Amino acid sequence: MPNPLAPLRRALPAFLPRRVLLALRRNLTIGNLTERLGSVYGDRVAFRLDEKSALSRKKEMTFADVDRVVTRLATALAKEGLPLGELVAVVPSNGIDFLLTFLAVVRAGGVAVPVNPVLKREEVRTLIELSGATTLIGDPRTFKSTVGARSKLPEIERWLSIGPSEGTVDLLARARKVRAPMPAVGAPGDAVVAVMYTSGTTGRPKGARLTNNGLLAMLSPAALQPTGLPLTLRTAVTALPVAHIMGLSASIALMLGGITNQMLGHFEAKRVLDLIEDEKPDVFVGVPAMYKALLDAGAEGRDLTSIKVWASGADVMPRDLAKRFQKMGRIGGPVPALLLEGYGMVELAGAAMAKVVPPGPIDMPKNFAGMPIFPYRVKVVDKKGNDLPRGRVGELCVKGPGVLEGYHQDARATDAVLEGGWLRTGDLARIGPLGAVFFEGRQKDVIKVGGYSVFPVEVEEEIRKHPKVSDVAVLAIPDETKGHVVGAAVVPKKGKKIAGGEMAKWAKEELAAYRRPKRWVVVEELPRGSTRKVDKKALVKEFEEAS
Repeated sequence: MPNPLAPLRRALPAFLPRRVLLALRRNLTIGNLTERLGSVYGDRVAFRLDEKSALSRKKEMTFADVDRVVTRLATALAKEGLPLGELVAVVPSNGIDFLLTFLAVVRAGGVAVPVNPVLKREEVRTLIELSGATTLIGDPRTFKSTVGARSKLPEIERWLSIGPSEGTVDLLARARKVRAPMPAVGAPGDAVVAVMYTSGTTGRPKGARLTNNGLLAMLSPAALQPTGLPLTLRTAVTALPVAHIMGLSASIALMLGGITNQMLGHFEAKRVLDLIEDEKPDVFVGVPAMYKALLDAGAEGRDLTSIKVWASGADVMPRDLAKRFQKMGRIGGPVPALLLEGYGMVELAGAAMAKVVPPGPIDMPKNFAGMPIFPYRVKVVDKKGNDLPRGRVGELCVKGPGVLEGYHQDARATDAVLEGGWLRTGDLARIGPLGAVFFEGRQKDVIKVGGYSVFPVEVEEEIRKHPKVSDVAVLAIPDETKGHVVGAAVVPKKGKKIAGGEMAKWAKEELAAYRRPKRWVVVEELPRGSTRKVDKKALVKEFEEAS
């Protein structure tokens, strides 16, 4: 029997604005993303560039410019003989060149393997070897500083560069000669288009296989952003590593929303503050460590009132820090800015939960991580995988469109985290009223003390209340008699000194005995990895040297 709704369904695209079709992901893929955005936004400015770019001779790139560059780069790549589904290590300098190279690889039918150019050479080689990539795209700077000698990577068959570099094919020169750009390779929604590696801070890095649908599912609704209203977001400042899932997904979300991205290749607090004062953007996207650096650089003495939305992710944002930045921005008039915080990871292709902290004195519940973004579902389980009732702390599991297909060439690791489409995140959480999720810490970070479980996130929040403490990290420190004890590394506020024994005395008054750090070190700053998360392995060495 014919479907009576079929004629309406066929006619629907003719009546819907093109932005709605973007939001619905109708025939939208990472491969044709720039083409679709170019047809919708055209001459609207997509990127403002504050530094030199090999792929753009202009300080501004429109959406049409972006599509032109990506299409020509993809065509040049295809002419180099890139097979469909080929794994391509993407290692240009961070920023616009990295992003557009990533998009060009996927448009040409390749599978992109983003490699953070700030990694050490051995780390880069490890990721390339693990991935099995046989094509590598860098640029003159990264070939010299990051990739190193070709002899160290014998598995690479095609050496391509965004610009002239000895011993490589100049892909940029080839792209500029393209006269008949190729159409995007048609890849289905469930096709794997990227293998993104975890940071590897707790062991061997694992490559998450991510699909078109996974990367776009939670980002495409950004296209529904209203236009011409006081709350319309027009410009943003970002300084995130595009090789990291937060940097990649934030960049794509801003593009889908038609928001101009003032994109910086590296983060420098004073530079960001200057940009906000001079350019008056509506949005800043960063990680908590960046917000802390902005505060230390004098953010409260700057005019940041243009910011309507402060966006954060990748780590827990301390509540006091969030409130201070909200007061610096403005939605309109005297009303403070909003804070948007996402919960996600590379295995989820971005964010699966989010919370919007409203302006004013309203305080969010302690440890509130957010609400699942539809259609994501969440649950918590015990160590045996049994579902736990609401209010009980267990491992957070997430199910939804962004969940990785699996770990690349690692069936054992895949089986350890995936079961029936549910991802075991390794995070401890509890589910409260209305499905709200409360974050209790990383399962691997929990410290067992005399039968009690110590959650570092909770202890850190208490220690940050000390008037002299600027930042803190709590972790398990190896101990010969007890196995492990609670340790805390504290960073003093600018102009303050923390004397020996001072923190231990304070903790005796403020913290329960089992939560109280037994070892303390004072450091100038917390060591951080390429994703700006605290490197707790490096901190353990600080305690060893102090003992």
